[in-house]
Parts: sequence; C-alpha cells; structure tokens
Amino acid sequence: MSVHPPIRPYADRDRAELVACVAELQDFDRSLYPELLEGARMASAYADSLLAEARDRRGGLFVYEAESRLLGFVNVAIRTGVDLLESTINECAYVTDLMAREAHRGRGIGTALLEAAERYARERGLKPIRINAGARNEGALRAYRRYGFADHIVVLRKSIS
Repeated sequence: MSVHPPIRPYADRDRAELVACVAELQDFDRSLYPELLEGARMASAYADSLLAEARDRRGGLFVYEAESRLLGFVNVAIRTGVDLLESTINECAYVTDLMAREAHRGRGIGTALLEAAERYARERGLKPIRINAGARNEGALRAYRRYGFADHIVVLRKSIS
C-alpha cells in the first residue's frame, strides 16, 4: 500500500495560511533581492493573483497540509508559448510558484509538490512543464535540476534609472 502525500487542491479556508506562506516566500526572496517589497506588504494581493492565474489559465493551486497547517504550496498555470526545440507554438504547464515553509524544508515537501504539478500537467496531456527560479536562489536551482529540470532560457535583467 502506497502512502500519498498530504497534497490537495486549495480551498477558501486556506487563505490566511496561503497569505502567510506567500509572505514567507517573499521575505526569503527579499533576502536574495533586497529591492523586493516586504512579504507582509504584498502577500494578500499576490495570493489573489495566484488564485486568479490558476482560475484564468486553467491551472491549479495545490497545498501541502500536515498537522492541520499548510507547509507549502505549488501553483500551476497553463500557458501558450513557443517551443524553441520544436519550433512550434503549444501549451505547457508552468509552475509559477513553489514553496515549502523554511522550518519544514528537507522533508520532501517540495518534491511532493513538484510531483503534484507534474501529475496535473500529465493528466491534461501537457508537455513540457516549466519552472523558473531567481539566479541567486541556488538551493532552488539545485533542487529543480536534481528533479530533472534543465536550463532552457536565461533571462537577464538590468535596472536603469
């Protein structure tokens, strides 16, 4: 008998904890990119945008729940784009956000959430699945590569005044 991870679709009752997770994720990103807003200032609006993207792009927002707490989430959107390898325009699954709460990292939560995103994409017949991470987020980049993701496009950024 296999044990299924405690992953389920987002429900309205999860909003407060989703906002807390978004704030924690943003504050972590802010430690790498100090110009970002503080998590508390943007988390509610960003949580709304995740829900809208999941709804409007036929995607899904999934949460990892244990001990009656959200320990992480993944948001998957379906996007249309150019496949540079095949020179075609097609739909793909795009993981817009993935988060495991810091106190619970290293327990397989991120992997379980990636598996849920992949399952969601596979059920819809989508290939490939894409994800991005900040260039300074070496932990996420290592984890995604270990999971089988490979560099596809490098996006460079320059601030101008």
